[in-house]
Parts: sequence; C-alpha cells; structure tokens
Amino acid sequence: MGLIRVGISGWSYRSWRGDFYPTGLAQRLELAYAAERMSSVEINGSFYSLQRPTSYERWRDATPPDFELAVKGGRYITHLKRQAGIETALANFFASGPLLLGEKLGPVLWQLPATLAFDAPLLGGLLRAASPLDARRGGACGPARRQAAGRTGQHQRTGQATDSPRPRGPTRQLPCGGGRKALAAS
Repeated sequence: MGLIRVGISGWSYRSWRGDFYPTGLAQRLELAYAAERMSSVEINGSFYSLQRPTSYERWRDATPPDFELAVKGGRYITHLKRQAGIETALANFFASGPLLLGEKLGPVLWQLPATLAFDAPLLGGLLRAASPLDARRGGACGPARRQAAGRTGQHQRTGQATDSPRPRGPTRQLPCGGGRKALAAS
C-alpha cells in the first residue's frame, strides 16, 4: 500500500504569519515549524531559479528524518526552453542541489505551461533526458497513461508501472520509478 503524505506547496508566506505561524516566529524557523505539522513540503523556489546547494542542505537538516521534500522542476526547462534542447539545463538543475536532500527527496514536479499543447513525444523527451540524472536517486522516469480495459471498469496501465491513483481534473500524473517518485504535470 502506498504512503499518503499531507503537505503544502511552499512554506514562506507572509500572510500565514500570525495565522498558521505563531506571531514572532523567525522566518528561518518556518520550515521546521511546518515540518512538525505536515509530512511533506514542496520546494517551490526551484521553479523560479536554481537554488544553492547550501539551501538544499539547510532544508534537509531543518526537517525530521521521515520528512519528504518535493522539488519543483525549473520553469526555464518547461516554460522558456519549452522542453527542447534541455540536457544542459537539466544537468544544471540537478547539480544545483536537489540530490543533496538524500532520502528526503520526494517527487520532482514538472509544471507544464498552459500555453503549450500536450505533446507526448515532447514530454517523453523531458522524462528521458531527466531519467539518467534522476536515476542517481533510484528513479527511472517514464510516462504512463491509463486506458480503459474493456467493459469491466478496470484500467490498464501502459508505460512505467506505478501504484499512484489516477488524478482527477486537469492534472496529469506521470510516474517516475514507483509510487512516491512521481513527476506531476499540470
């Protein structure tokens, strides 16, 4: 059975101070405070720019041993390069420090631009290019899709096997490895 984690997409929100975070809590303690109350947090800043290795180490060290940090893939790769010619950008992204999270590294989330029509070969290229880099943490990225399997109401998976449920709504879940190592595209 898969593990369900409850988390938040980031932790540094001014409007949460005095509401979720106690009044007077130092900003540098907000991640640790959130980690005491949740089992996962998304590192959202990695979407906007490469983070420093020391930041990943600090985030790793500020959270409990069983905590998981989801890392959002860079928009430079998905939105500016539009998933084409991304090998160097991907290498730079992974070299910036996500792998320093070690066992706390959860899913790498790839948000695709709303202005880019879904293109399975293009997305497959992103996942294939990320696969050797992601393999350093035990993942093997590959797209998966579900197809109705006759009239039984059952679903058949094609591509990489996973125990992740099919998401509802506009989000597409693309497994990477198994279960908790998923790449999500929305």
